[in-house]
Amino acid sequence: MIKWKSIAGAGTLAALLSSTAAVADVSPREVWDNWLNRMTDFGYEVSATETDEGDTLAIRDIVMTVEMPEEDSTIRAALGSLLLKDQGDGTVSIDLPATMPIDIMTEVEGEKTDMQVTLSYTGPSVVASGSPEALNYVYSFANVTAELTRLLIDGAPSEDVDLTMSLDELKGTSEIEEGEMTKMVQKMTASALTYELSAQEPESGSFKMEADVQGINFEGSGTVPAMESTDDPAALLNDGFAFEGTFTQGPATMRIEGADDEGPFSADLASATSNLGVEFGIDGFDYSGQARDVTAMVLGGGVPLPINAEMSEVSYRIKMPLLKGEGQQDVAMELTLGGLTVSEMLWGMIDPSGVLPRDPATLSFDLAGKVTLFADLVDEATAEMDAPGELNSLNLKSMLLEIAGARLSGDGAFTFDNTDMSSFDGIPRPEGALNLKLKGANALIDNLVTMGLLPDDQAMAGRMMMGMFSVPVGEDDLESVIEINAEGHVLANGQRIQ
Repeated sequence: MIKWKSIAGAGTLAALLSSTAAVADVSPREVWDNWLNRMTDFGYEVSATETDEGDTLAIRDIVMTVEMPEEDSTIRAALGSLLLKDQGDGTVSIDLPATMPIDIMTEVEGEKTDMQVTLSYTGPSVVASGSPEALNYVYSFANVTAELTRLLIDGAPSEDVDLTMSLDELKGTSEIEEGEMTKMVQKMTASALTYELSAQEPESGSFKMEADVQGINFEGSGTVPAMESTDDPAALLNDGFAFEGTFTQGPATMRIEGADDEGPFSADLASATSNLGVEFGIDGFDYSGQARDVTAMVLGGGVPLPINAEMSEVSYRIKMPLLKGEGQQDVAMELTLGGLTVSEMLWGMIDPSGVLPRDPATLSFDLAGKVTLFADLVDEATAEMDAPGELNSLNLKSMLLEIAGARLSGDGAFTFDNTDMSSFDGIPRPEGALNLKLKGANALIDNLVTMGLLPDDQAMAGRMMMGMFSVPVGEDDLESVIEINAEGHVLANGQRIQ
């Protein structure tokens, strides 16, 4: 269940700590009142003492609290003090405290957890401009660090978990425009992100993770309607709640090491570049990502030899509706694992004689379709339904599998008759065709027989099956068209097989 209150409130808090100056003037009191009103609208209780000190409005002992009954948790942020100073040119500078503790208290199945994450800053600069209805912020920090400074389990201190995260040269802008809808536009860059997480568990072992990410960029925008109630996410989406953003980064490395019952283990991961994109709103959810030049090395954990692998590309996408509609809605799913190679040591375990080609392997597919939803997927009650919707059509735009010298590709499209659930034993009856091309299959079978991995009788059975469902079109090239017609008959190259 999406926690709208915490998402929206966190966005507004980030904006306060966050383009350009606007024409109109803004005063310290207007900046504070605007921020205070927004946080109150989002369900936060805010307490503070306010003192006018000439051209400066001092806000001290700031405490923000929000209850999240769905999770039996409370989030409490103690911001310390803020000094909002009129700079005499229509802008307001915001002086932040050197540290900012954020307390999170939860209770799950009777176990109470009390943790504190402390934010600390060096070289902060935050300036607000614009007008009360359209506030703009420009911010920069030499460094921002978040550290887990307290962890209590049922009142007892735990020293088994350490967490530190640090951002260098953090810069950005935020624009917040008030009205019937609150509109937000944000941009952020950071030269580097590092974090360390370690945990000790006497019974299960130890764990440590370190990461370094260079060249971070984020751009995003969103709209937030009046949030008088956050208990109906479908209503919020219909009222205009939306967000879209893109995140890119340069070279990144991660190291994981630890120990468990099978002994010590470690993993080293790296990528040259990567990106993420997300869209969220009344039209649904669209999430995609890509990483280039990915490498991985895994050692231990029950694996006798190091596993080294590289991929030129890892990409994915999932698109789906969130709200029921009067008609059909779009869905999509894409995946590419491209240019996979493994070390010769690993090949040697499988194929010591070098029979199989060592060509890079690739798996990819691109699916699109139409569905009809009977219920809102953001409604908790939907999880109890057997089928909150139905599949209307599916289009395989492309498919590719390349491995050990063989290549399978294909495309096709099907529609589904949801009134006929008997022809295919509880599955809506499909109608359409799948086109397949297979190259190098016989050579792969020959190699597997030579290696002793495939018995002769099974190889013969495989060749017979390919002969039944495909047509030769060249030297070790096969094609096949698998059709399902309106009567529910299955045909391979025009010959009925079911």
